[in-house]
Amino acid sequence: MKLAILVVYFLRDENIPILDLHLKSLTEFTTDDFVIYGVAPRVSDTVRSRLVGVPKLEMVEIEPTDFVGSKEHSYYLNKLCEHAIANGAERLCTMDVDAFPVLEGWNQHLESEISAGNHLAAVFREENNDTALPHPSCCYFSSSFFRHYAPTFLPDDSVMAGPEFSEFLHATGQKPDSGIGVGFTVWKHQLPWKRLYRSNKRNDHYLLAGLYADTIFHLGAMSWTDRDFRKDRSTSALTAGLDSLAVLLRRAGLFRGPVAGLWRRANFAASRPLVRKTNNVFENILDRLKTDPRGYIRYLRGE
Repeated sequence: MKLAILVVYFLRDENIPILDLHLKSLTEFTTDDFVIYGVAPRVSDTVRSRLVGVPKLEMVEIEPTDFVGSKEHSYYLNKLCEHAIANGAERLCTMDVDAFPVLEGWNQHLESEISAGNHLAAVFREENNDTALPHPSCCYFSSSFFRHYAPTFLPDDSVMAGPEFSEFLHATGQKPDSGIGVGFTVWKHQLPWKRLYRSNKRNDHYLLAGLYADTIFHLGAMSWTDRDFRKDRSTSALTAGLDSLAVLLRRAGLFRGPVAGLWRRANFAASRPLVRKTNNVFENILDRLKTDPRGYIRYLRGE
């Protein structure tokens, strides 16, 4: 059974050691025939050259997009899915560059969930207050699921503005993010899926450096400059108040032009203490992961 692992390679030069760890772990712990289909938009020549000649890695030429953030990530994942299926993949698994397996035979473990009747098995970040989001840091599914239901990792604006998608958000309380289109699809068709919950015995942060079902590690936010997480924002009266104000302004149709600009300037100033704190935690985690990756995984497992 041919497995296609789909990766959008967003990273800076200083994080090439994490790329190496990602590639090494996939090679070491994947037990069936597999290929990695990757795309590397907006990376340096140094990163691009590191991706040349890697066994089982095929870089795919995809038409660039002007999208940014979740839209850009989702656009490339959708295209990689289409490429994989066109090239005979029977199983697909999206994976972030800062995610990798930590269990030998991880793919067989996830395959057993499909055999048990689930339509997909995916990282589920309950700790991020997600309620219905299969996270694309690791989302495993069959080609038949993709062909039959045609999910998109982030639906286009017309779908997201429609009544059915609004009902989905209201019913689940899920916040839009990359992967929301897959969540919408399984909700709409009432399809069972396996949630891979965070299994850390030790945590350096509630969201960063997560083990999921003791099978997949996800560092999180490696490509970000400002790690401004919504759950962190709720701990500050200033940022929580600004978020509530933004909701009210959007509902009134006023979140645009000078009003939106003023909000963003106020938000930038108010969020700096939270961002600095989280960035410091991230850098400490990153240093430990680069220095002794196996030791750090053992630490997270409580060993």
